[in-house]
Amino acid sequence: MRHIDPTEDAALRRGTPVRRPGSLSGQAPEPVVAVVVVNWNGWPDTLACLRSLAALEPPGCAHTIVVDNGSADDSVERIAAEFPGVDVVRSADNLGFAGGANLGIRRALKLGVDFVWLLNNDATVEPDTLRALLAEADDRRVGIVGGVLVDPEEPDRVLAWGGGFVGPLGTTTALDGPGRLPDYVEGSSMLVRTALLERVGLFDEAFFFYYEDADLCRRAREAGWRIAVAPSARVAHAVGASVNRGATGRSERADELQVESGGVYLGKHSERLLAPALGVRLAGIVLSRLARREPRRIPTLVRALVRGARRGRARRRRSDASASPGG
Repeated sequence: MRHIDPTEDAALRRGTPVRRPGSLSGQAPEPVVAVVVVNWNGWPDTLACLRSLAALEPPGCAHTIVVDNGSADDSVERIAAEFPGVDVVRSADNLGFAGGANLGIRRALKLGVDFVWLLNNDATVEPDTLRALLAEADDRRVGIVGGVLVDPEEPDRVLAWGGGFVGPLGTTTALDGPGRLPDYVEGSSMLVRTALLERVGLFDEAFFFYYEDADLCRRAREAGWRIAVAPSARVAHAVGASVNRGATGRSERADELQVESGGVYLGKHSERLLAPALGVRLAGIVLSRLARREPRRIPTLVRALVRGARRGRARRRRSDASASPGG
């Protein structure tokens, strides 16, 4: 799936940075965008996502990268059969969303693109979605742009206006409309300026899935970048099709990994509020799993939260040490 001419395509395959020419009127060159889609045993969703990308109006994505995250099915063969021009990066193991996305981001950075568009494989976009995202990123102080996530079954129902907020105790709340900007943009559709990635780094792979987007956006804001939402960039998102069908249908392993990632975020960012935050989260785990009649999960989830918090604290200590004089 290429929206570029053969000369540009050959340059991208060689890893040569490509810049689109400006118009005869002297306009600046159009930015070059690589889209990264992570697939894990989800080829039907991934094919639907790629079909929607193929219908993008110019400017389309100069390079489409699908990271197959250790799938055990025939995802790679099916994707390659329908979209032979897609760059498929294969991982032998499931590295989680952060690890899988980073494989694709590193491939994109080698191509010298201006933006990387992270898009969930269970998402589909409208023809003008990318143009709307890029228009919001015209201000070079904006480092990350989100779209409006909607329910594919009820397109008028907004799931998140770009992203949401992380409270002092680590709880997340989706923004449901305009009026203020979110703390973070959801990784299900996140346009990221490569200059930001080169400055603050990629996703932290301590987060297997969940919270990696909030962590990246927090690091970006602390480094002085702005977060924005493109109101006309609509993305239909099936919400966790790869790992669950809602909280009550989530597997025990997926539940454990989400709780652990929440612990990593708390350990990394809560500072003096870590103890009360952990207390609140532990109480929430116990009450919610009792309400769902899943009491056997509680010991595993408690251990996952504590384990994640320790990993987050260790990451914070290393970051503080590297930032200190002589570190």
